[in-house]
Amino acid sequence: MKTKDFDKERFDTLYNRYSAMIYRAAYGCLQSRADAEDVVQDVFVTLFTKAVSFKDDEHQKAWLLKVTANRCKNLLRAKARTVELPDSAAAADFESESDAHIDLARALCELSPDQRLAMHLYYFEQIPLRGVAGIMRCGENTVKSHLRRARAKMKTFLEKEQKDDLQ
Repeated sequence: MKTKDFDKERFDTLYNRYSAMIYRAAYGCLQSRADAEDVVQDVFVTLFTKAVSFKDDEHQKAWLLKVTANRCKNLLRAKARTVELPDSAAAADFESESDAHIDLARALCELSPDQRLAMHLYYFEQIPLRGVAGIMRCGENTVKSHLRRARAKMKTFLEKEQKDDLQ
């Protein structure tokens, strides 16, 4: 894209409308502020450098979430090949939240990236199963399995935390 073709007003409108959603999805999957911010930036660069036309706002939202999911998966794949120190900013976030919120955030961290992404899209973004499956590029039954396993894993984790708190 050439600088003269760049529409700042359109960028500002789209950024204000979708950046928080993209950040939440990326952070939910990656559990890192810096990585989530990088993904937001990458998604908007992709949006403005590709000539993509959308039928409506829902189509645009689905496309943005699909690109976000792909960027997260690529980043996780790349990170799997490297050793990284824990994200101190994320740890600071845990310390500043209520105990219930801390337990929930820790339980989410126990999930696989696919389980976190499915949970985020389905419960937080309230996207139907078919939409989540499209974004994650898998079948609806696979999404159901991710959600079922994620709920079971979170339940086990939270019950253990509650039991430990009572002792």
